[in-house]
Amino acid sequence: DQRQGVTAVSPVLYASGCAAVYRREMLEALGGFDEAYSPFYWEDADLGYRAWKRGWKTLYQPAVSVRHRHSASTSRLDPLYTASVKTRNGLFFVWRNIEDPDLLARHRRWLPLVLARRLLAHDRAFVRGFFQARARAGEARAACIVDSAHRVLSDREIFALAEVGV
Repeated sequence: DQRQGVTAVSPVLYASGCAAVYRREMLEALGGFDEAYSPFYWEDADLGYRAWKRGWKTLYQPAVSVRHRHSASTSRLDPLYTASVKTRNGLFFVWRNIEDPDLLARHRRWLPLVLARRLLAHDRAFVRGFFQARARAGEARAACIVDSAHRVLSDREIFALAEVGV
């Protein structure tokens, strides 16, 4: 968006599902959106990240605009449910996609502290989402191992190319 100062096509980590265009061959090779993220949130980030792993870039085109009412489909749902799904899927994303040992070590070091803080704050949504994700951690890691066989770029290479600070 030119108002944000972006004037040229540039790499991004992922495209928002509501505003993305994909090559059919890429979608088929990746198996499409992962149903593990159902009913919502993080599936577009996951698809984009898995594409990057295989060396396919996600690009932002500032000359195109999309009108989308954020959270229109979820705004009618129980906020506790929506927030717990966001947490569950965010953690599932990390466990499904990140392979860099240093990044995983940081995650493992900070997650118990975050969980403790959220418990003390009585953040039921986060705690519920954490335990829902934890129950599916094996599924996430198994998918990561399958994806790893197709990996072309490391996590750090992806972050550098997509200009994401870690």
